[in-house]
Amino acid sequence: MNNSSECLFKVKWTNFRGQKVPYLLQNNDGECPLICFANVLLLRRKLELSKDLGAITFKSLCVFISSLLPHASPEWVTSVLETLKSGLLFNCKFDSTRAYIDPDPEQLFLSFNIPIKHGWIPDPIIYGPLTNLNYDQLLEMLAIFQSEKEVSSFEELGPDDSEHEDKVENNHENQHDDGSKLDESKLEEHLKNLKLSNADEGDKSVSLNKKVNNVKPEQVDGDKSEPVEEKINTKEEKKEDKGENKSEIDEYVANLAMEFLETYATQITEYGMRVLREEIPEGSLVALYRNNHFLVATCNRGQLFTLITDSAFYGHRCVWESLESCEYFDENFNHYTQTSREEKPKKVRFIDKVKRVFRRKNRR
Repeated sequence: MNNSSECLFKVKWTNFRGQKVPYLLQNNDGECPLICFANVLLLRRKLELSKDLGAITFKSLCVFISSLLPHASPEWVTSVLETLKSGLLFNCKFDSTRAYIDPDPEQLFLSFNIPIKHGWIPDPIIYGPLTNLNYDQLLEMLAIFQSEKEVSSFEELGPDDSEHEDKVENNHENQHDDGSKLDESKLEEHLKNLKLSNADEGDKSVSLNKKVNNVKPEQVDGDKSEPVEEKINTKEEKKEDKGENKSEIDEYVANLAMEFLETYATQITEYGMRVLREEIPEGSLVALYRNNHFLVATCNRGQLFTLITDSAFYGHRCVWESLESCEYFDENFNHYTQTSREEKPKKVRFIDKVKRVFRRKNRR
C-alpha cells in the first residue's frame, strides 16, 4: 500500500438542508480540489458514509466514488482523483464565472453536474479591455510588454552608450523598488501560479531599406523620383504614428492589468460576487476557485457562503464562512458564537498562505 492510499481524511458531521451529512477536512496543502469535489457529493448525499464515521482513507474514497460511475474505468477515476489530490492547473476568462481546469478532472466534475466557477471578474466599466482576455493571456501580455519595453530602452541607448545604459538600469531598479505598477517581482509571482503558453512572436517590422532596394529603376527615373520618395516618407510617418498609438494603448492596458491583479489579489471582486449571487440558485452547491483554493460554495438567503474545511475547525460548530464578510456561521447559517469549551481555532497567517501558493505552483 502506497502513501497515497494510506492518506487519512477526518470526517466532520453537520446538518445541511434538513439532513445529517458528513464532509471531509483538509490535512495538507494541495488537497483542496479533491476535498471540494468529494464534499459536494457528500452534501448532496450522492456519496454516503457509515453513520458517525470519524475518518476515511483515500483508497476507500476512490472505491466509493468509482462505484458511482459504473461506465468509467476504476483506474481512470483513481488516476483523476490522484490528480485532484495533488492540485490543478487553473485558468479563467474575465467575462464570465466559468473556470477552466485540466480536461480529465473537468470531465469528472461534469459527470456529477458540479459547476466550476470563479468570482474574479473585473467590472467592465472600469476594466473593459481586460474582459476579452483570460488569465493566461493577461500574464502573457504583461510578460511580452515588459520584455518589449526593456528591448526598446536598450535600442534607444545604442550599443556604445554603456554609461547611459547603467544609469537607466539603476533608475529602472529604483522604480521597481518604489512600487511601480509594472513591478517585475510582482509579475513573476503571478507567473509562478499559472503555466503560461509560449507565444511565438514573429518579426513584424519591415525594413525601409528593403522597400527602397525593391523599387524598379523606372520608378526612380526622371520626374518620378520625388513622388516615390514622398510616398515612402508618408508611409513611414503613418507607420510611426500607428506604432506610437499602439504603444500607448498597450501601456494603458498593461498598467490596467497590473492594477487589477494587485487590487484583487484574493481572486474575487465585488462585481464577481454580484454575478455569482445571480447564477447560484438558493441551496445549490458549486466548486468555487478563490485565493488559489477550490471551495464548496452555496447561496443562502441571497448571501454567498463557503464550506470551512480546515482541520483546525474540527471541534467547532462553525461550518460556513461568509464570502462577503469573512464571518463564521453555524450549520443553520446563523452567526457563530464560540462557547467556553471550544478552543479558539488558529487562523492561518497571511505569510503561510503565501508560502502555500509557491509550494503549489507546479500544479495550480
